[in-house]
Amino acid sequence: MAQSSLREAERIIEQERVIRLSAQDTETFIQALENPPPPNAELKAALQHYGEARRDDEDTGFNWHPRPKGL
Repeated sequence: MAQSSLREAERIIEQERVIRLSAQDTETFIQALENPPPPNAELKAALQHYGEARRDDEDTGFNWHPRPKGL
């Protein structure tokens, strides 16, 4: 019983780890990687926030502060 449960758990984990794409989906994905769209306003804001957070955290990993709610 335990061996059967283990095999089923491994099958489910493998099923969740593997992404299967059609040929067209694969081509679309590769094109998006090779020719990404320009950054939009949300991405630019996220990058700015990340840069600010990095500057605040460069001296030690213990100066972390949660972001204010609503961001």
